[in-house]
Amino acid sequence: MTQGAYEQGCESAPIIETEELGKLPLFVAVNRGCDMQCWYCTEHGENRSVERGRILGDELDQTIAAAYESGVRTFRFTGGEPTLLNSLGEIMRTTQDLGEDVRIALTTNGTGLEKVLPTLAQLKNPSVFLSVDSYDDLRDSTAGAGRKLDKWLSPHIRDLVEKTPENVDLRFNVVLTSANQEQLPRIIDFAVEHGIDVKIFELLLRDYHYVSGRTTQEAFMSQYVSVRSLLTGFQEKYGEPIPYPGTGGRGMPMYAFQAGESQIVFFDSNAGSHYGEVCDTCPLFPCQEGLYAMTLDSNGVLHPSGCPNPETYINISTLPYEERPAAFTSLTNMVLGATMRPDIPDIFRQLPIVSVQPEATS
Repeated sequence: MTQGAYEQGCESAPIIETEELGKLPLFVAVNRGCDMQCWYCTEHGENRSVERGRILGDELDQTIAAAYESGVRTFRFTGGEPTLLNSLGEIMRTTQDLGEDVRIALTTNGTGLEKVLPTLAQLKNPSVFLSVDSYDDLRDSTAGAGRKLDKWLSPHIRDLVEKTPENVDLRFNVVLTSANQEQLPRIIDFAVEHGIDVKIFELLLRDYHYVSGRTTQEAFMSQYVSVRSLLTGFQEKYGEPIPYPGTGGRGMPMYAFQAGESQIVFFDSNAGSHYGEVCDTCPLFPCQEGLYAMTLDSNGVLHPSGCPNPETYINISTLPYEERPAAFTSLTNMVLGATMRPDIPDIFRQLPIVSVQPEATS
């Protein structure tokens, strides 16, 4: 597949049928706090609702059970930094006990991963998505530039890689920026050497909370790098990418290169994404992400993942238990009803805020 053929494939990427997808993954944000201040992150991580409140203990267990009753089978625990929550291990075990078909995933910066390794060893093939910014320590240099990159492959993280139980599927998540682009080959080489997958995320325009000295818009415009600039090099080294289904979301089409036992997964925001009727009336439309999964905030608010539009929010904690499965079903149908729109990147590029995004090349 030439680069032009890849782009053609993105534009005509088939919509995966609902029965093939199964139910959407549920991102469960168990807390709002984090011990790092990654510049491209929002103030409370995956949490989008600003309502007060917090659900934990039996209430959280019951809400997750309602999601399972509605058909959700993949639960991805996030935050904030979820390993800061002392009860995380118990929450994951209780979720696993809902059924043999439950899939558990954990997104973490790694600083507290060691204390939950014993729990992960007890789960059924859990996934750990370890966020990595760089191979070398770039903290001081990037902090000086006002865009701090905290997460590097420190000796501690490398030791954790060796300690990860055999039943755990480990993956590095890397947000691609101009500040860490040169670090990516070394991260990939390390991952391939250890049989670890890598997923490359393009920078998304969100409300960056920890940028200093620049606005969110200025930071995005100076740091955005299109994954398309990497494809020729990857193709020469690893061959042609193939469609990658992920864990059953919508969003942007994903592809993967095979590198030994590892997969190098990427999405391309210039290919478009899935959008639904609710997006047409959203005051923040168009966005890069569209509808791809659903998130339960730590205060009990359910919403499309990454979506800051409060019109899509459902406060699960205010509903009687018997009504909660229907709320998950309603949001699932909203997301699964989204359709692929390859025209959105062209609309998005016309906005002055993202005028630096490259045009699709042929």
